[in-house]
Amino acid sequence: MHISAQSSLDLAVLFDQPVLFSDERVSRENLPEGIHIYELQYDEHDISTPSHIEDHVQNHFYGTVLSKDPIDLTNGQTPTAKTVINCPHKSISPDDFHIDDMSCATISEYLAGRFEVTPLPEKQIRVLIVKPLESPQETVIPNTLEAKQKIVGSLIEAIYPFEDTVALICNEEGKLIGLPLNRQVGQDIIAGNFIVCGIDDRNASFSSLSDDQMKKYKAMFRPIELYMGSMFRPKADPVKPKKDYLER
Repeated sequence: MHISAQSSLDLAVLFDQPVLFSDERVSRENLPEGIHIYELQYDEHDISTPSHIEDHVQNHFYGTVLSKDPIDLTNGQTPTAKTVINCPHKSISPDDFHIDDMSCATISEYLAGRFEVTPLPEKQIRVLIVKPLESPQETVIPNTLEAKQKIVGSLIEAIYPFEDTVALICNEEGKLIGLPLNRQVGQDIIAGNFIVCGIDDRNASFSSLSDDQMKKYKAMFRPIELYMGSMFRPKADPVKPKKDYLER
C-alpha cells in the first residue's frame, strides 16, 4: 500500500499517544517527512488482538502504525547483539492499543495536530440510583451492561424523558412482572429500581452525571411516592429513545 501526505487513515491510540493505523502493509518508500513506521503482530491465540510492535513483522501481521513520535522498542535498554538479531519489539496489552472507529485523519492533518481522537467510554460512572420507598442514592458503578442489569434486574431499557443529556435506565418489563411502582416521570410511572446517568454523544455511551445534574435529579426524586393497591397500573406512555447507546 502506497500512501501520501493526503492519504486518510484510521486514528488509533498506542501507549496513550495518538497514531495512524492501517490493516495493510504500508510501503516505506516516499513516506512524508516526520513519520515513523512500525508493524503490529497479532496474538497467535487471538488474531483480533495485537500482541507486539516491531519495525517489520514477518509472521502474524496485524497492521501498520504511523507515528509522529518514535516508539522505543528496546524498553529503554541498550540494544544488544541478541536483540538486533531477533528484532527489537515491545509487548502490547489490551489497554495499550485501540482503534478509533469514529475518527480518521490524513497524514498532513495528523502531523499538524488537526484531528480529534474520540474519548473512550468511562469505565466507572457516577450515577443516581432510585429505588421504591427509598431516597435516591449517589454511587459509582462499572459502566457495563451486567452492572446495570444487576441494579434494575434482567432486561434494561434506556429512555430520555428530560431535556438534559441524561438517560433513565429501568427494567424493560417492570410493570409486566409486577415490580413495585417507584416514581412518576412525565405521564409514566417507573416500576422497580432505575438509574439516572449521563450520556456521552462523542462515543455513544453512558457517562457520569455532572455535579449540577446530580444535584438536580437528587432533588427531583427525593420525595418518596407511595402507590396503594396492587391493581393500580397506570397506562404507560413511554418516551421514545432519541438514539441507541451502545454498551461497551
